[in-house]
Amino acid sequence: MPRILVTYQNHLDLSWRRPRYSAGNSDGYKIAPYSELQERQLDQAFDFIRQGGCYDLEQTISLREYIERNPDCKDEIKEWIADGRLTVLGGGESVIDYNLPDGESLVRNHLYSRLWLKNNFDYAPTLADCPDTFGLSGNLPQLFRQLGYKGIVEFHRVFGGCKPYWRGISGDVVALKTAGIPVPDNAYTTFRKCRVCTICGGDGCAACGGSGFICILEPYDAEGIPALRDCIMETEGDFRIIFMGEETKTPKNIANALRQLAEETGRELVMTSSQALSHEFNRAWIDGVDEADENDIDPRLEGNPVATGCYTSRIRIKQENRRIESALRTAEHLAVAAALEGVPYPKKALERIWVKLAYYQFHDAIPSSHSDDVYTELMELSRQMRASLSRIIYGSINKFIEKADIKGGEGIPFAVFNPLEFDVENVKLSGVVRCGRYVNGGRVVAPDGTEYPVVSVRRTELPEYDHAIVEWYGSIPAFSYQIMRFIPAEAEEAEETTVKNSFVMENEYLRVTFNDHAVEEVFDKIKNCRIAREGTFAPWITDDPGHAWGRTSTIQYEERADYPNYLEHMLPAHELSRKVTSKRIDGATVVRVYVTYKRPERQIYSLDWCAEFTLADNSRQLEVEIRTAFNARDLRLSTHVVLDKSPVDRKLNYEIPLGQIKRGRVNEFDNQLGYADEWPSLRYVSADMGAYKVTLCNNGTPGHNLKGNHIAVALLRTPVQQCCGFGFDKAIDTEENVFRFTLAADTSDIDAYRRGMVLNTEFPSILVDEQKGTQPETYSFMKLPNDLPLLALKGAEDGRGYIVRYLGLSDEKTLSFSSDVVPANVLEETTSDVVKEAQIKPFGIATFRTDGEILK
Repeated sequence: MPRILVTYQNHLDLSWRRPRYSAGNSDGYKIAPYSELQERQLDQAFDFIRQGGCYDLEQTISLREYIERNPDCKDEIKEWIADGRLTVLGGGESVIDYNLPDGESLVRNHLYSRLWLKNNFDYAPTLADCPDTFGLSGNLPQLFRQLGYKGIVEFHRVFGGCKPYWRGISGDVVALKTAGIPVPDNAYTTFRKCRVCTICGGDGCAACGGSGFICILEPYDAEGIPALRDCIMETEGDFRIIFMGEETKTPKNIANALRQLAEETGRELVMTSSQALSHEFNRAWIDGVDEADENDIDPRLEGNPVATGCYTSRIRIKQENRRIESALRTAEHLAVAAALEGVPYPKKALERIWVKLAYYQFHDAIPSSHSDDVYTELMELSRQMRASLSRIIYGSINKFIEKADIKGGEGIPFAVFNPLEFDVENVKLSGVVRCGRYVNGGRVVAPDGTEYPVVSVRRTELPEYDHAIVEWYGSIPAFSYQIMRFIPAEAEEAEETTVKNSFVMENEYLRVTFNDHAVEEVFDKIKNCRIAREGTFAPWITDDPGHAWGRTSTIQYEERADYPNYLEHMLPAHELSRKVTSKRIDGATVVRVYVTYKRPERQIYSLDWCAEFTLADNSRQLEVEIRTAFNARDLRLSTHVVLDKSPVDRKLNYEIPLGQIKRGRVNEFDNQLGYADEWPSLRYVSADMGAYKVTLCNNGTPGHNLKGNHIAVALLRTPVQQCCGFGFDKAIDTEENVFRFTLAADTSDIDAYRRGMVLNTEFPSILVDEQKGTQPETYSFMKLPNDLPLLALKGAEDGRGYIVRYLGLSDEKTLSFSSDVVPANVLEETTSDVVKEAQIKPFGIATFRTDGEILK
């Protein structure tokens, strides 16, 4: 008998048009938060289950929070999951963006989701679910396979016209063609045209069914289901109906109407899940993934192009995300080190922050396709996460300092920690010190007697508080702390001198030449090559009309603000000033390029730009900090690195979550997301110049593009189109923003990785007092192999030992441990016997269990 196949799916964004936990605003009304709407939606969906239906949830957070608010229903929910009436799809804790978060964030998003489902319901999703994401990064197939997924039940916007399978950069394969069934689909209840309910003002009331919305155009409801009768009668074979519960309307009272429809059309009514349908109709594709024919594998390594605006709009949220990820890494590393000394490992506290971060990285949160109220809520959540992580970090640090032998001597003692797995050399470090008098200089002395000149002293703004932050360029071994001493001294304030024609700053490694308004050349003395040309790190402005997601037309106007190109149809800039200054401080040379610019006919009302270039005496890299305030409309502010020539393959190597990928120009995408012309990058891009690579590292600034020999980095966008939200004023950020970069010539991927990690890591410091102890003033608290990127070092989720996770680079590598480890997958399930060496394939995710012996 032909069937009517009914699936009822959840799709309510965690954040987008309104905040998740606090009320939003729209046209003077208060509107209910998503968490309350979702709770009401699940009430209705669960009533549908009680009437014999089935329901799909996309992500764990929806069910987790519902049970937290309604704990009495947990046993009933457990029965539904066991019976297959409630299906939680493999979307993770949150259906996160798969391009902007760090690779370990992707791992934890799914790990904590699956552990929660297993521990509470003895349940595991069988297929990954990626609905509504703005891209699928190139190593997801390997991650999904290690999680136990052979295929993806749903994805949008990417892999149009795909082949049955997708092979990622590691060589692992997943099935793509799993969601569809070979019958006509009829989607029911998707998005509706609506307005805020004028009775409750968006809070939710009986008139609007608790949604806060009144529908203007009402599609099918329970009374409209009979209208499907003729369409069903004209269809041979099975007929599928998809109900989609979402923000503005939840399907109600549909079970009886569906039974009546099945009886009238002579069909069997089957309430099921999209996961079950995928296995029924596509089992051959799914089960055959390991024997996939080469002709059935899609040649695309990643599910992109992408929406251009998602990587530049509301740039601070990207920068905050990178800070949180860095702090989580530091907290876990130091917590493991403290646990080796007998301190309880804060597993639950860290899990709580990872789960919160999963919400922060939701696909309508971190990519900035959300409204102002959401942005405010997310930035407050960021502050809370960083505050919690700071407590964990300094709680671990204090345990080490309690055992340190801190001798007396000249200077003010303080400790600096390196949480990374590799030595850092000639990098800017900072320490907090007590300094009862106002000084502006001095030196920092390491335990071995090495002296470093202090490059800055920053005092508290409270005169009665005697703390200060000192900065210097120094070195510190991997996984260690050093007891340093600050010896204050009166120093003459370095004079900032205006550059008239040209200026050269150099050390034994680099030479950087400036003209009277910009960088002229960056030259690597060791490799005897020019790595950057005139105009590097200058301000570039292009038109960029559209909304927070992307542009709505191709670029017509482009101009360097410090060196305008006067076209026939353009007037001279309304305001233009340029200045270059230099100063010499102990241990480094600093050059600043100042630009102010105004062009009202292009809606550029003001640009204040200061690019600060620092070359430390012993450094192999140029450090750049750009401070800028940009008040404009429908424009984009970028900066460029102008290479000496185009890369040999006319592509850039981009660091992506869990790997690296080569990309060329971005092609036009589709009308829904606008014109795409930038690729996301985590912490670095590198250009292969033949004998060397130029590495550009960023600090939470993901949007990159290669234009000939120009690496363009998008900094800020100023979109004015309202799009789908309830307010986008804050998408135009006119306050000062700060961007940090490093530029260097390298020869290997591991060098680029380490530069990016150092730029994105804060090295904790703490005040100390003289005391007797058992640990020396330079103390390495752990050791691990460091010739591959360390993705994670954490306590095992089951409490038995520790987890060490590495990521392979472009070449196969052997990892050698000092004692036995046990290979495992990302779910921390062991996969073979103990080993001391392991072959890591290119971009392989390699996880190991250990009892801690290798860490000591």
